[in-house]
Amino acid sequence: ELLHKFVGEDQEIDLVQAEGYTMNGESKRPFSPADVWTTYDVSGASSPQGWVIEWIPRTRLNANIIANQSIDEDPEVTHYVIDIMDTAASPETVVRSTEVAVGTTSWIYSTAMMQADFSPEITDVVVIVYQKGSTVTYSYGTRYDSATDTTSIVDPKE
Repeated sequence: ELLHKFVGEDQEIDLVQAEGYTMNGESKRPFSPADVWTTYDVSGASSPQGWVIEWIPRTRLNANIIANQSIDEDPEVTHYVIDIMDTAASPETVVRSTEVAVGTTSWIYSTAMMQADFSPEITDVVVIVYQKGSTVTYSYGTRYDSATDTTSIVDPKE
């Protein structure tokens, strides 16, 4: 256990009581992906291929994502986790979760997968992408809703 003194602006350091602090590795938590979006792919086939889910990783080395800047992989990140959500359920549930390797920035939620997960087949998709780390498992997630074309940040998975 480490001891710290949290000293306010008008306080004397010698008069402040030291408090215990246990390090939990939170500073090693991977950052959430910078952006997530989807497109419905109908190319090259007589039937749609499914939703193409894409994301931009974010690391401690390039947290601000500058245009035309190369993205170095965060050594803490081991995988990306993609959750497909059923928003009609109450409460909302994950109907499919998959992991993909670092270096991958897209995944296809195929028509066959949709037919297995939803009946009838969905016309919009809600997806959450997490970065998975080796010290602190999950980042905050980046949630994308294709119906409203919006993203938001969600709490890490348990």
